[in-house]
Amino acid sequence: MIFRYTCELRSAFFGREEFSPIVFSYKKPAVKVVFRNKSSQNEPKNERLILCEVTTEKNPSKNILAEFTKLEKGYYTKTKESDELLEKFISSLKEKGGYHGHCLPYDILPKFFQDYCSELARGLSEQVRNTYRNLIWYQGLDYGINPFQNGVVEASTDGAAWFGVPGQLSFETGMIHGISSSEETIQFVTSSVQAKDFEPLAHEMLREAKAIRGEHKRSSLLIAISAAETGIKKFIVYMQPDTKWLLENAPSPDLLKLVKEYIPIFKLDISSHEDAKSREVEILEILKKGISIRNRLVHGASYSLSSQTLGDLIGAVEELIWLIDYYSGNEWATRHMNEKLAEHLLTREE
Repeated sequence: MIFRYTCELRSAFFGREEFSPIVFSYKKPAVKVVFRNKSSQNEPKNERLILCEVTTEKNPSKNILAEFTKLEKGYYTKTKESDELLEKFISSLKEKGGYHGHCLPYDILPKFFQDYCSELARGLSEQVRNTYRNLIWYQGLDYGINPFQNGVVEASTDGAAWFGVPGQLSFETGMIHGISSSEETIQFVTSSVQAKDFEPLAHEMLREAKAIRGEHKRSSLLIAISAAETGIKKFIVYMQPDTKWLLENAPSPDLLKLVKEYIPIFKLDISSHEDAKSREVEILEILKKGISIRNRLVHGASYSLSSQTLGDLIGAVEELIWLIDYYSGNEWATRHMNEKLAEHLLTREE
């Protein structure tokens, strides 16, 4: 079977019309990546698009091939059989208490086929992204952090007729709050700015790690770990000003050791607050894993970093930085922490 992944590269353009298309052929794996103009050369540069296409041939197993045949023939597209599968899936969710009144048809596909399609999409999208990254590296170009959009995976048995390969919609959620106004807010911001006590660099670095986590996972991890190191060093200087020269000029001490020695909650016996204790241990375990991955990356080792692993690390570093803020005299930082952890901190103050 032939598979292809297409997407758009926004705000990118060829220097001259005749440079399009540019073709990259790979042997291992056997993949062809093509970049071609999708928009007119006369359009403004910020409105131009390059179409990216990666194609490959594979020989799926009989079970996988059978599922693709069903897809091609419309088996899962509003037939009696697909309706029965959907009803069966909804019933199983109801039994487990996990049905919320909606269901994506993707979930009725066999698990082994879902896994195959996910891995196929991941491999093809990575190939086009790796090609793009090395291209702009070699030519010294810069089209932003995540210029790709509208990615689609398709399959064909003859290279002429194509049908869509199912994909799972995945996204990260989080509560985004608007700016609010209060006397407390105005007083804090005014007094801190006038005192030239600005937002810690660790927070700025962590925001950068979040901004690139989708497209540049490895860089995001490196920045997140650096944010934790920056935050803990500033805190140590805050607690012990005479250590400033040493921390600024000596090689970086072990991050975990510093956290355990200087952040009070990681030294306290909080066994009576099991939820807080479990989060404390979890933060340390996540940091340990993140440091290990960072060390492998900076020493040139390859590592396939998952979105889940990176997300866990960013969450742990963020909570560590809020803890540092709290112990630096900003009690309001507990608003942004794990609820049980914050409750425990405030209880100890009473």
